[in-house]
Amino acid sequence: MSRSLERCAVAVVGAGVAGLCAATALLEAGATVSVHERADAVGASACSWLAGGMLAPDCEREGAETVVAERGRLALDWWSQHVPGVVRGGTLVLAAPRDRGELRQFAARTGGHVAVDAE
Repeated sequence: MSRSLERCAVAVVGAGVAGLCAATALLEAGATVSVHERADAVGASACSWLAGGMLAPDCEREGAETVVAERGRLALDWWSQHVPGVVRGGTLVLAAPRDRGELRQFAARTGGHVAVDAE
């Protein structure tokens, strides 16, 4: 965020991935932030569990526009700056033998991968 929010008080509803990222950005811009979560634990909602593209953006390249993966890579930079211990070593994409055709299709639509097998 480019402008200061020093005199702003903001309530963020939801302590999942998106809510906590928004709260962090708002705090960095100077806002006073309170986070409200209805679940029993932080990050317990379905949205947080279904946000794999945020952590594996190259997997999004198979079915989304290029800009989705590009912004996802920027998000990885953000995570590295804000979360201690983030390790970036690639993404492992797995498929059961019956889904071998889908895995080949995924590989054809993406790039920069290496095929491995059990051996």
